[in-house]
Amino acid sequence: MPTNRTPKTAPKPKTNRVSRGVIAGLKEAIAHARGEISLPVRYYDVPGRMDVKAIRAKSKLSRAESATGTVSAVEPCKIGNSAGRNRRVRSRLIS
Repeated sequence: MPTNRTPKTAPKPKTNRVSRGVIAGLKEAIAHARGEISLPVRYYDVPGRMDVKAIRAKSKLSRAESATGTVSAVEPCKIGNSAGRNRRVRSRLIS
């Protein structure tokens, strides 16, 4: 015997502040792509290729030093447990 039930709709997913911001940004991007709104545009001049190896050699910096922008080294710390096994934890900065 058929029943007259109304079909259940899926519940609307809960959104938090971050997801609402992402959704709003995507809607804004779609509207901009369609030409419905105008957004500020910035142009940047990107320099050509650089010889990073030559720059490092001239400044006498290692790859790690040039990557951090400071002259220091990072040493991994280890903690020993009662069984004598070491495990890595955080790295500490050695200057």
